[in-house]
Amino acid sequence: MLIATKYEEIYPPLLQDFVHISDGLYSAEQILDMEKAILFDLDFDIQLTSPYRFLERFSKVAKLDSITFSLSHYMLELGLFDSKMNQYSPSLQAVAAIYTAKKYLKFYNNSYPEEVTPCLADFGLTSIYQSDEVKDCARCFNELAKLI
Repeated sequence: MLIATKYEEIYPPLLQDFVHISDGLYSAEQILDMEKAILFDLDFDIQLTSPYRFLERFSKVAKLDSITFSLSHYMLELGLFDSKMNQYSPSLQAVAAIYTAKKYLKFYNNSYPEEVTPCLADFGLTSIYQSDEVKDCARCFNELAKLI
């Protein structure tokens, strides 16, 4: 509980509050020792990077305009509603969201100047993702968008 409040709350409760909540069953030192043990067991790895953070980074690298960024962000939010998106890594979701947004903008606005196909080299992901993987994830975004 102490770890979660330190991570999530702007003003986490004081350690003495946890001693009081436990009705004195645990001392402050015992609570801190347990916190330390948990963090060491987790190797201090307590945060997963969200697809949105990757989208922010990739949008800067690819120099996306605000419309493409907003539509990509919308695609990522659609992905939150479907558990099958969990099969894709956060960075792949971000690339696929950009791909889907560019494809929609190209389809609905023939004068859209940018290339439709995402260039994985622009994101530094050529050794990680193939275009088939990006398109597979983008299909899921497209299916979700069709439901709306």
